[in-house]
Amino acid sequence: MLLGSTSTLIGEFSGMVDELLGKQLFARISWTEPFANDAYPPITTVSTHVPGDIFLVGSTAVTYTFSDRYANQAQCSFLVIILTVDKKPPEVVNCPSIVSETVELGEPGASVTWMEPIAVDISQVAQTSTKNPGDFFFIGETPVTYVFTDSSSNSAICAFTVMVQTREYTISFQKIFDVCN
Repeated sequence: MLLGSTSTLIGEFSGMVDELLGKQLFARISWTEPFANDAYPPITTVSTHVPGDIFLVGSTAVTYTFSDRYANQAQCSFLVIILTVDKKPPEVVNCPSIVSETVELGEPGASVTWMEPIAVDISQVAQTSTKNPGDFFFIGETPVTYVFTDSSSNSAICAFTVMVQTREYTISFQKIFDVCN
């Protein structure tokens, strides 16, 4: 890039990327500022940002404009890209270890309900499960698994057992003796 007839621009940038971990939504970014040489000094430099500025998550254009005393101009622009990198799996809340239901003698099973576990994460979370509250479960033990996957493909699992059992009854017998004299 030329300023005037014999200028050179030094330090042109193609882009700058910074990665953030966790819930941080901004970063302080520094760089070596570009400058211009010109046959007709002085050179005035105006920029949209300076090294050490705070940038929010996303893409921000930084532009330097150089002008000489004859109003000849040149520009240097680059992007500062701030990415949020999610390396942590979702945090599962309300994951039971066992859910129990009792049915009457002769019943094959029951519809069982529970409070569904949820996952908390800095990004959106998709949920899948092998069973749902209100599903029918036969007598015995059935494993239930929830898988939570965030938009960065980190996943967490909540696994528990649904146990359906028959109600136990206690029957007592009493001997009756007739005593005859």
